[in-house]
Amino acid sequence: MGKFITIKDVAAKAGTSCCTVSYVLSGKKGRYISAETRKKVEDAARDLNYVKSRSASSLKGERTMSIAVIVPQFDNQFFTRIIGEAEKVLVSNGYSLIIYNTLDNPEYEYEKLNDALQHRVDGVIIAPTEEGSRGLSLLDSCSVPYIVVDRKIQHAKPYSYILSSNYESGKLAAERLLDMGHTSIGYIGWKGCNDCLLDRCRAVLDVYDGKGSVAIEDFPLSFADGYKATESMLKEHPDITALIFAFNLQGGGGVKCLMDKGISVPDNLSVVVIGTPQWSYIGNNFDRVFIGEREMGAKAAQMLLSLIDDSDLVMQSLQECHLEHGFSVKAR
Repeated sequence: MGKFITIKDVAAKAGTSCCTVSYVLSGKKGRYISAETRKKVEDAARDLNYVKSRSASSLKGERTMSIAVIVPQFDNQFFTRIIGEAEKVLVSNGYSLIIYNTLDNPEYEYEKLNDALQHRVDGVIIAPTEEGSRGLSLLDSCSVPYIVVDRKIQHAKPYSYILSSNYESGKLAAERLLDMGHTSIGYIGWKGCNDCLLDRCRAVLDVYDGKGSVAIEDFPLSFADGYKATESMLKEHPDITALIFAFNLQGGGGVKCLMDKGISVPDNLSVVVIGTPQWSYIGNNFDRVFIGEREMGAKAAQMLLSLIDDSDLVMQSLQECHLEHGFSVKAR
């Protein structure tokens, strides 16, 4: 279990009693405490990264047998699959899950992490926002083990993670289209995404360097924005013969746009999807890049169990990907 800062630690730093610290940090106002003492307590709690506990068992130093799973999008099948597989592993080992949605908002993320620590969770699985290092530092200060999934971020110290093979997934999608003779393609990406996810676009540009052209539309990550991005791509770049949807949420909206406009896949336009959403297996049975989110979820849970038993470990892994052929790409 993590080495959480206690009221006793705060009292020692503030130079006052545990009773006074408890009273101040509980937010009560009835008892007189000088402004100077109150400030000392608040400053000490902040400096020590004190997080109050909601768990009685944690006072005895016992494990709470709970794990926090923190993801940025509940409506993204990629993350619900990660959660589902992680849950199977953790529940089979006697743990329960507390699941949080950050909406890709750094402030929400920090609040959710703080709430998880108040529950004295034994570990955390997190797909962080771009500013997630602040939250990881909070976990470090409490010595709570964690696994970062899918999104690598800059952080002051080495940490454990399992990531998608983003560059390889983009490379596979681009090579599929180039091998089929498509030299003018469109790429629908995510505006403002985590830097490591940009490797998908970098790979596509590398594959097409000197061999063809790539038009890029970067939009927010949602079904509706995938529709808008595709609409914009078709209007601004009518010469393209194929599309890569880099993220499944946008891909769903993009395919709906093609259907609404009467654009036949692959007769009028070829399509490759990075990811394996359910809709990619029906209708045209799309060409898609398998990125293994279920496998990532199960492995993240297994890695976290190892970290809970040995906090000195640093485990880092890359999930393999591969191309699955469908019927959405036509030779030029």
